[in-house]
Amino acid sequence: MKIFVVSSTNQGIAVECGVDSAILRPGEPLFIAGEVDRASLQILPAVRIGRLGAHIAESRAIQHVDAFTLFLVSATEAVEGLVITPYACDRAFIPGQWQSIDKLADHSKIEATVAPLLTEIPHVDTYTQILDLKSLNIAKLISLISKATTFKNGDLLLFKDLALPLGHPRLDTRVEVKLNNDTLISIKIK
Repeated sequence: MKIFVVSSTNQGIAVECGVDSAILRPGEPLFIAGEVDRASLQILPAVRIGRLGAHIAESRAIQHVDAFTLFLVSATEAVEGLVITPYACDRAFIPGQWQSIDKLADHSKIEATVAPLLTEIPHVDTYTQILDLKSLNIAKLISLISKATTFKNGDLLLFKDLALPLGHPRLDTRVEVKLNNDTLISIKIK
């Protein structure tokens, strides 16, 4: 499985790659290694490829997508002169429940809440964003990337341009992420 994190640049489209070992297994908490203020969290929309293909025509590209979800992505800044893409680090990707792409409206609401695990501390942060499905340009990106690599079942495309930043993680909290009121992610931060 390949993980492609796609973003726009002045020169065109940038694609960073992640490793499948960076995906957190369902039900596991996210342990923040090192200093919390060096880490950041964000929500990225993602699609999963469900069909083998190379040199895919844009007109047929959407047929290669079998599901959609949101990912909670954890990134840590460089330490001691080491620069490493966060997408190669363990536990960088926390996938949500996969949904049929047909279920999505053109404009969907993403809502993320960060709440303490201890109920004595009532502070809850809420982040919202409207996701415009058409702005993802899914078919165009699949077609472009398929000219450089062969897509296989299970490959992932994450869309960095539509990131919803959550800031630094806070220990002993739960992050819940909803899409159109359906909970896709619920994870403890330790």
